[in-house]
Amino acid sequence: MALKEFKCATQGKESKLPMQGPYNVFLPSPWLLGSIARRAKKIPNQSAPLQLVMMAGSEEQGPKLVSFPAEVQYVGDDEVTVGNEKIPAAIYELKATNTGIQGITISGTLIWTSYEGIVLKLQDSNMPDQRIELVEYKRYGKL
Repeated sequence: MALKEFKCATQGKESKLPMQGPYNVFLPSPWLLGSIARRAKKIPNQSAPLQLVMMAGSEEQGPKLVSFPAEVQYVGDDEVTVGNEKIPAAIYELKATNTGIQGITISGTLIWTSYEGIVLKLQDSNMPDQRIELVEYKRYGKL
C-alpha cells in the first residue's frame, strides 16, 4: 500500500490501482474493519465518506483490484460482554451501495469497537440473528 497506489502480487503476477487521497483495504476481516470505523466522528447521523479497495478475484493478468466509495457512520454506544468482562463500545455502520463488483453490496455492516479501537462484534444490518463476536479478550496493559 502506498498513498498514490495500491499494489497486489500473487503467483508471480502483479496488479496496480492508482489511488487519490486516503483509502482503506476492505476485507470482511475484523482487524481491518476497526481502522475503517475510526474514520467516522462520534456524531450520530453524520457520515464520513471513504474510499475502499479490495481484491475481487484473479484474472489471467493477475489479481483483479477494485476501488469503490463507501461511508461509515457512528450509530451510538453500547456495552459488549466478552467472557465475563463488560467492555464499553461504540457502534459504527459501514455502507457501500455501488461496489462495482457484481453481487457484492455492503448494505450495512455494524461494527462494535472498544474505545481503544478493538473490534468486538460484527453484524450485517439485514441479518441481526447472525453475528461474529469476540469470545475471549486478555488485556495485558492499558492502550
